[in-house]
Amino acid sequence: MRDTLRALPVLTNADKVPFNPDDTPDSPFTLFVDWLKTAIDAGEPEPHVMTVSTVAEDMSADCRALILKDVDEKGWYFAVSSKSPKGKHIEKNPNIALTFYWQGFARQVRIKGRAVAMPDKINEIDFLSRTEQARALASLGMQSEPLSNEQELIDKWQSQLESIKQQPDFVSQYWTVYCVRANSVEFWQGQSSRRHTRLRYVLEDGGFKKEKLWP
Repeated sequence: MRDTLRALPVLTNADKVPFNPDDTPDSPFTLFVDWLKTAIDAGEPEPHVMTVSTVAEDMSADCRALILKDVDEKGWYFAVSSKSPKGKHIEKNPNIALTFYWQGFARQVRIKGRAVAMPDKINEIDFLSRTEQARALASLGMQSEPLSNEQELIDKWQSQLESIKQQPDFVSQYWTVYCVRANSVEFWQGQSSRRHTRLRYVLEDGGFKKEKLWP
């Protein structure tokens, strides 16, 4: 595979948009929303998908792709079951990292911080906004358990789906919205010359300090 991989084009959209790190807002949230909206407006596929990286109890790293639910001046939000592996990881070690990559602009954002569970009311609103099918599956509480019988999954899911339809206000007690409170946010703009532009916001004394980084 080595030759095949080396022959693939990379950073094909690196010079599509300008990025001047000296002309950026003081808030990383403002710049992030600007980049996200640029990706959305350009029709970037699933621009709100991010990689969420956690640390297991044995200190091994783990990651998966999740949907960004919201972003504001407090942080970045996503929702999962607290009984899932990622939920258990966060309970033991709330240190977390998020990664966004928008291929259409050769842009990456890396966020490091701590995941904080939101109040029950926010969890309830998010859970009830999901489809009946998604709520039924989440309510089973079996995510990442070994599956030996596909029919068992179908039967339990269909049974739970009927229950959800009969109790439309049911909310799983384990469904949790987390807010990632960032202590570091790095914006990376790829360049075809490989002289990539990197700007990092670091939390210091309650505010963010900006610093440029070597590529």
